[in-house]
Amino acid sequence: MNELSKRILVAAIGVPFAIALFYSGGVILLCGVIIVSATALWEYYIMAEKKGFYPIKRLGVLAGIALQAVFYIFYSDRDWFGLFLALMVLLIIFAILTLAASLWRKHGSAIAGTAATYAGVFYIPFLLLSLIILRDLQPVTSTILMERQIGFGGLLNTLSITRPEWGAWLLLSVFIGVWVCDSAAYFVGKAIGNRKLFLRHSPKKTWAGAVSGFFGGIAGFTLTMYLLVPMFPLWHSIIIGMMIGISGQLGDLAESQLKRDAGVKDSSAILPGHGGALDRFDSLLFVAPLILVYLLLAAIYS
Repeated sequence: MNELSKRILVAAIGVPFAIALFYSGGVILLCGVIIVSATALWEYYIMAEKKGFYPIKRLGVLAGIALQAVFYIFYSDRDWFGLFLALMVLLIIFAILTLAASLWRKHGSAIAGTAATYAGVFYIPFLLLSLIILRDLQPVTSTILMERQIGFGGLLNTLSITRPEWGAWLLLSVFIGVWVCDSAAYFVGKAIGNRKLFLRHSPKKTWAGAVSGFFGGIAGFTLTMYLLVPMFPLWHSIIIGMMIGISGQLGDLAESQLKRDAGVKDSSAILPGHGGALDRFDSLLFVAPLILVYLLLAAIYS
C-alpha cells in the first residue's frame, strides 16, 4: 500500500470518529483531546531527547492531563474564580515538582530538561484547550458576553441557546478547513511547485503549495460553515478561513522545524501515511487558539 492509500484509509476511519467526538462534546470530547494531547506530548519529549535534552516525560504528560481535566471541570461549572485558583495551584505544583524531580536525574542538562518539560505542556495540552472552549462557548457567551445582545456577540449568544450543537459544526468546519488547506498545499505543491517556501526547515514545501493551501483553508471552512451553520456571517467565515490558511501552515512549519532539529522525518509512526499525533495536529495547535481569540474579540468589540 502506497503512502497516498494509507493517508486515505486513515482519514476514512478518523473523520467519522472525529465527527462523533465533536457532536458528543462534554467528557467524551475531553477524553479525546486528552488522548491526542498526551500522545503528541510524548512524541515531543522523544524528539527533545534526540537533541540531548531529557524532559521528565511522565510528569509532563500527567501535568498536561491534569491541566485539561481541571480546566474542563471548572469551565463547565462557570466557576471563574475556582478555575483561576485551581490553575494557579496546578502550575505552581508542576513547576516545583519538575525542578525537584530533576535533582535525581543523572544525565543531561537540568536547565534544558526542565525547560523542555515546561515547553511541551504549554505547546500542546495548553493550546489544545481551545478545542474544548470552541465546542462549547456557552459558559463564555452567557457570562463574559451576556451584555452583548446585539451584533456578533448577540449572534453567538443566540446560537449557543437555540443551536447548542453549533460548536460541533464549528469544530468540524475548522478540521475540514485545515484538511483542505493541507491537501491543497500537498497536491498542488507536488504537481507544480518549484520555488521553495522554507528550504531550511521544510525542503518539500513550495510557494505554489502555500498559496493553494491558503485558498483551500478559506474554501474548506467557509463552505462547511455555510452548509452547517448558515446563520454564521459569511465575512467572518472568510476571515477565519484566511486565518486557517496562514496559521495552519505556520503550525506545520513550526513542527517541521522541531523535527528537522531532532533529525527525524515524523514525530512517530502511529498513523500510517500521516506520521504521529503531533504531525497530524501541528496545524491545529496554531489554528484553534487563534480562532478562539478572534471569535471572542469580534464578539466583544462588534
